[in-house]
Amino acid sequence: MDVLLNVFILNYLTPAKSAGFAPRFDDIEAFISQTEGRKHCEIYAPESFPLESSDNLKDSDFADRTTIFDGWLDQSLGASRIYSSGLFHTPKYFLKNQSCVIY
Repeated sequence: MDVLLNVFILNYLTPAKSAGFAPRFDDIEAFISQTEGRKHCEIYAPESFPLESSDNLKDSDFADRTTIFDGWLDQSLGASRIYSSGLFHTPKYFLKNQSCVIY
């Protein structure tokens, strides 16, 4: 039996004091590796499991959500403390709100 596994890898450079994406949830498993600078990251539990990624969300969309993680990711502290591999994992449909502070 053959097994086909598709892996998509996207790389993003986020300038200081900006966000690479608007707050959102994805219909994919996401792994974040912060290689330089610092990024503040908030992860919220999903309320449902839709079939598609979300449109851009606003801060008010997070008001009544359960926070799973609220902290910093950086090359020496954040990601390496979360997983020994240096990757930060966000499962499908978990809401992500991230902003780069220092590059």
